[in-house]
Amino acid sequence: MGLCHLLFFIHLLTIAVQVCNDTNCATCSSTGPYSCQTCSGGFNLANGTCCSTTLSNCASCLSSPTTCDSCTNNSYAIYGTACSTCTSLMTGCSTCTSSSSCSSCVSNQYFLNTSSLCEACSSPMDGCLTCSAQNVCTGCANNSIAVDPSTNQCASCSSLMAGCSTCSTSTACTLCTTNTYLLNGTQCTPCSNYISNCANCSSSTVCTACVNETFTIDPNTSQCALCETFLEYCDNCSSPTVCNSCMNSSFFVNATNQCDFCTSALYGCRRCSASNKCTRCINSSYVLNTTSDQCVDCDAFLANCMFCRNSNTCTTCITSPNIVLSNRACVNCSVPIPNCLNCTRDNVCTVCSKYYALNVKSSSTNWMLCGSAMAGCIDCSSKTVCTYCGSG
Repeated sequence: MGLCHLLFFIHLLTIAVQVCNDTNCATCSSTGPYSCQTCSGGFNLANGTCCSTTLSNCASCLSSPTTCDSCTNNSYAIYGTACSTCTSLMTGCSTCTSSSSCSSCVSNQYFLNTSSLCEACSSPMDGCLTCSAQNVCTGCANNSIAVDPSTNQCASCSSLMAGCSTCSTSTACTLCTTNTYLLNGTQCTPCSNYISNCANCSSSTVCTACVNETFTIDPNTSQCALCETFLEYCDNCSSPTVCNSCMNSSFFVNATNQCDFCTSALYGCRRCSASNKCTRCINSSYVLNTTSDQCVDCDAFLANCMFCRNSNTCTTCITSPNIVLSNRACVNCSVPIPNCLNCTRDNVCTVCSKYYALNVKSSSTNWMLCGSAMAGCIDCSSKTVCTYCGSG
């Protein structure tokens, strides 16, 4: 080989070495960047550059075979010297423009916030599963809540529809509150709409609990009926056979759970709180003994008293010519009127005691000694008729 041919071959070889100056490039098309066509072992061809096989999803690595310059698509971003998925770099992120800037989220369970990060719909909106924006929920996390169209937020089914426990939308209930409502199409209807005075029911014709204990379930009809339908004078009951309280205090619940008149168990009693405890007597001819809670006749406390206000105050005495009311007690006529045997209720003496006669002219007293009216008279029937004279 001549010298000229040798020098020309060396020139060509020098040009080839300059074109593939990347030591990891086996062949290349030019001297410019991104011109490598095949890489040496342990390297992958990426956009005319050779990248280490340890770099996944790398689009180019011009500056260094172990440093990625760009990634294969927007599902990845450069993080350090390699490409990482947007999802691994930012929670909920599907595509991104950098390791800290997301461009779209993985699903409608996230929304892109003002910081270019994906945020779970439930973060700003309680119970929200899917959303179209930070304050617009499109689906809720469970069937006990639904999107309220007036607020675009999740609200309980019961707040959207009365008596609703679970629902598919804000206007479609799927299950009503246990026993209190019945599902009628997509709405809940109170048991009382089907059965009067019914609180809970198992169907539109079967009541299981009434609105209060003034009513009880009729075992024959499964409807609510007043307690007194089954229990006379009963106002409150727990069943058709068990009364809890009677209509008023004129009655009491007896040992058989029925209402009975106070007077049947307590002498002279009008009102009572139990079969052995009277609170008010029938009339003023009786008085309540606060020690025994029983009614007794007035004369048990006040002798000869027919009617009384209490155990210390008589208002009317028994009918007797020698008994009169004085200082709230019944006494003999002689107590308010000395020497008087019989008198009226107005404290007017009608018959004097022995040895005394009536003196109707006296303004201070209506009696006088027989001897004062007739000389020598010891006893008399009046001040003009002597019945017994003295000796001599």
